[in-house]
Amino acid sequence: MKIMISAAEISGDIHAANLVAEFQKIHPEATFFGMGGAKMQAQGVRVLVDITTTSTVGLLEPIKYLPKIYQAYQQMKKALQKEKPDLLIVVDAQGFHMLLLKVAQKLGIKTVYYIAPQEWLWGTKKGGRKVVALTDKIITIFPRAYDFYQKLGADVVYVGHPLLDTVKTKVSKTEFYQKHHLDQDKKILTVFPGSRTQEIKYTFPVLLQAAKKILQSYPQLQIIVSIVNPKFEGKIKEKVAKSGLSNVIFHTHMSSCDLIAHTYLSLTPSGTITLEHAILQTPCIVAYRFSHISYMLLKLVARKLYERVKYISLPNQIMNQLIIPEFVQDAATPDALAKEAFKILDDETEYQNFKEKLSTIKAKLGTPGVVQRAAKAVFIRDEC
Repeated sequence: MKIMISAAEISGDIHAANLVAEFQKIHPEATFFGMGGAKMQAQGVRVLVDITTTSTVGLLEPIKYLPKIYQAYQQMKKALQKEKPDLLIVVDAQGFHMLLLKVAQKLGIKTVYYIAPQEWLWGTKKGGRKVVALTDKIITIFPRAYDFYQKLGADVVYVGHPLLDTVKTKVSKTEFYQKHHLDQDKKILTVFPGSRTQEIKYTFPVLLQAAKKILQSYPQLQIIVSIVNPKFEGKIKEKVAKSGLSNVIFHTHMSSCDLIAHTYLSLTPSGTITLEHAILQTPCIVAYRFSHISYMLLKLVARKLYERVKYISLPNQIMNQLIIPEFVQDAATPDALAKEAFKILDDETEYQNFKEKLSTIKAKLGTPGVVQRAAKAVFIRDEC
């Protein structure tokens, strides 16, 4: 059995790699090829193209990457036509994958959408019907997504969120502190730069300046900056140097789970990282900034969408309430973030209440064994 699998973002690369690993436990004869990154390649996927570093949010930001994205689409299209796989699995990234699904449908190739498009959250029923029309099976990770697509007549399965299987600590607090030469009597303040170029450019400097203000009032905190993607290491260290922050410890491991688990408070952009904090019950404060022009266009061109989506952070979207403090664009200032941090750092009761609220988010994500359930849902012997 030959399967094409496609992921366009860093998070999608991780989820796809984990899915491949579980699928091959059940069907070791299966071979995979397609689009992805380092995680998929390490799992044995024959990666034809990698666009994981082009992931952006906004209206203008993707423009400079369009030639590379179009080239990737052409490569994947040709691969579908030439190799005629038994199955195409696409992971998230609706914009790119809807085009690829159309090609597969014309070629009579069966399709599975893993981590269904969020039409259920900020889209429309019309958009949802387009997804259903191009997909033979939809695997959802949120109950609301399952209800949405089921009502539209899709062959849909709910499995839970895959982070439940992967977000785990491997070392104790003592081991972590010793490994990174930290003072065990001092708490950690961590800054996460983000996994997109635009986040490092626009949001990360705000987070650094907020951290600087927090450290002025809480000099006993130890500051760590996470570097998950080595491709961004130079840019991240350059921004830190310009910020004037001193005694910064850089965490360069691919997995952030132990860092999050043993951090007292984090400053981070929105994204998957916020769900990881929720699962590990580590309080965080979220900020997000776009370029000024992109943000103005977003408000003008996508006004209804902008008004309908109340929150930018995934945990807040899931709960439909503000649990994790978040600040967007002009509201995302170092002073605003620092002020919010002081509320948490000044009051232990407030801090524990925050952790308790995060535990309610984890309960909404399902139960462990998610990727195994997804792998079983993918395979339909009569169709492959």
